[in-house]
Amino acid sequence: LATGSFLPFLKRRSRPVNGPLSPASDSVNGFLQFCFNFSEGAEICGFQRLLLAFGPNWTSRQAESRPLRAHTESLRGAANGESVSRRFAAEFQGFACVSNSPAISVAMSVYNGERFLDAAIQSVLAQTFSDFEFLILDDGSSDASRAIIAEHAARDARIRPIFRENRGLIASLNQLLELAQAPLVARMDADDVCLPERFERQVAFLSAHPDHGVIGTFTRDIDEFGQPYPLSTAEHPRTHEQFLDHAANGGPLLAHPSVMYRRDVVLAAGGYHAAFRHCEDFDLWLRLASRTRIANLPDRLLQYRHYAGQVSNRHAFEQQVDSLIRFRRGADTRRLH
Repeated sequence: LATGSFLPFLKRRSRPVNGPLSPASDSVNGFLQFCFNFSEGAEICGFQRLLLAFGPNWTSRQAESRPLRAHTESLRGAANGESVSRRFAAEFQGFACVSNSPAISVAMSVYNGERFLDAAIQSVLAQTFSDFEFLILDDGSSDASRAIIAEHAARDARIRPIFRENRGLIASLNQLLELAQAPLVARMDADDVCLPERFERQVAFLSAHPDHGVIGTFTRDIDEFGQPYPLSTAEHPRTHEQFLDHAANGGPLLAHPSVMYRRDVVLAAGGYHAAFRHCEDFDLWLRLASRTRIANLPDRLLQYRHYAGQVSNRHAFEQQVDSLIRFRRGADTRRLH
């Protein structure tokens, strides 16, 4: 500490968070004051990354704009002989450093997805909400998928690649759920494209609605060339009550790759069930509907791709029928309103 060698480590380990922070211990506040005493007059600008770890109810985007500038100017503008370290201690008394856990775990399973994989990965990395880990599981692909994943992982440390033999989609989804380190999981498919503000808007919704465990979005349908793909189906339900009505009457529920959910809620429901192959997501939504509230943002934040050979096209009829049977035979989704 006498050499200041711990300061770069502390700044690397500090992350912006969403939500209130816990009170700090005296030892933590004392250490932070020591850091400022040591670096006073020389490291003020360098501490901007450290400041991102403090302050109640900051989002990653807010922390990098007005609040950060305000706190930085406050430190720079210490007047009447007041030291920077004292101003820092007064400004941030009662707050502690936060953990290195990400806010979101993005879960993508890939099987021979080389054709659209690069665009899907790039759309995730371009999100305005950047505090996430990106889990990409290659389910034994025989094409260039593994090489594409490895190339992106070498360039962006947020990507956590998993390579293994083929076990199928349901096993992959459950493995991704177990490996996720964040409280929120964002699903993404290897052939779709999410718009830049998708994560930001979904995180904001779940923060404002703690009674909701699942939030999807409206989608824009595209073909294999990225052109509009006209469909005459109904829109996804916006509210939980509309979700229940759609489930009872065969309407669309959620676009799986557009969904963000609370990891603990899905784990408590048992994750994805292998008995419902090709409709594992519908089965999960119906089980979750009796545990939490489910909704969709009316914004089209995902480009959902349609092309020959797509799994959801081949089994769309089976998905709807199996889901309705499941709902009418035993899923008591109407008890939560």
